[in-house]
Amino acid sequence: MNIKKLIESVIYQLANNEPISSIVPKLQVISKLLKNEEFKIWIDNEFIYGYAEESEIPDYRNVKMSSIIASFLHHQGFGRILQYSNFEVPIINLGGKDGQIDHLISE
Repeated sequence: MNIKKLIESVIYQLANNEPISSIVPKLQVISKLLKNEEFKIWIDNEFIYGYAEESEIPDYRNVKMSSIIASFLHHQGFGRILQYSNFEVPIINLGGKDGQIDHLISE
């Protein structure tokens, strides 16, 4: 297999905004052909299995946000509930240390 053509194919696909799902298998083959364990681990972490909790997550995976859009219920007492939908909530109001939150769960 011509590794140079395979790499050029991946670059072409990336340049043309093709779906990452069609590129990942080629990246896996490239990592095996190169016999580069570090590259293989990166491909597995980024696209196949995700990062394990004990592994170090790269800095580019940390996203800085000042607020999130959320839907939630606000209990007002005496059985009254006010519902908010698609409401912007500043991160500092979510109680994290210095306004930072390590993990958010999305449904």
